Amino acid sequence: MEAALRKSGGIQAAAAAMLGITRQVVHIRVAGSPRLQAACAAVKEEVIDLAESQLTKAITAGNLTAVIFYLKTQAKGRGYV
Repeated sequence: MEAALRKSGGIQAAAAAMLGITRQVVHIRVAGSPRLQAACAAVKEEVIDLAESQLTKAITAGNLTAVIFYLKTQAKGRGYV
């Protein structure tokens, strides 16, 4: 189950499909296992890191939508809202 969660990026429905079980079963097993909870948290952090990396690349490439998103979420203190 841990491997399926990692492969699915922590998306329980996708992990369940890989395993041929329901999302509810995955949810119950994760809820009852500190090890699986830790794995899910680690995968989530990895995906966030990946998303931040892609956002930085988009900003560097001059993607105006990415620039605006970043400023609205990270530069509120400078008046970007």
